[in-house]
Amino acid sequence: MRFLPLFLLLVSTLHAQPATPLLRAHAHNDYEHERPLLDALDHGFTSIEADIHLVDGALLVAHDRDKVVAGRTLEALYLAPLQARVRANGGRVYPGGPPLLLLVDIKSDAEQTYTVLRDLLQQYAGMLTLFTHGSVIFCGVREKVLSSAHERRTYPGDRAR
Repeated sequence: MRFLPLFLLLVSTLHAQPATPLLRAHAHNDYEHERPLLDALDHGFTSIEADIHLVDGALLVAHDRDKVVAGRTLEALYLAPLQARVRANGGRVYPGGPPLLLLVDIKSDAEQTYTVLRDLLQQYAGMLTLFTHGSVIFCGVREKVLSSAHERRTYPGDRAR
């Protein structure tokens, strides 16, 4: 019986080991998993997709509008946990690993949603890669890609992507 605590400590330590990043692994519709983001990271995924809908000023994560749930925001499910992980790992999602690509698919009105998304992402600028005037400025360890025709048409003077 006295070995049980040691066994449990060993098992929890083994489980806590960071996953090996998989350079060609993409978590499609990641938010449908029991633990969005965390399941993908535990398996080493380096590309994750989140579909968003703008609902009453909040960026809610779901594939379909009728499936949104209050509180399941892009910030709560992805951005804040990623920021905590980046801080804990010395500026990386995976300790010493490659960058993570977070693909954000806008499902609601493009112009209104992008405006809110852009403002939200500015709060996390320290961990994002910034694209300006066709060049890349690495401000962090993750990339975000905003390249829709709607976004270019809506903000033609917005050079930061």
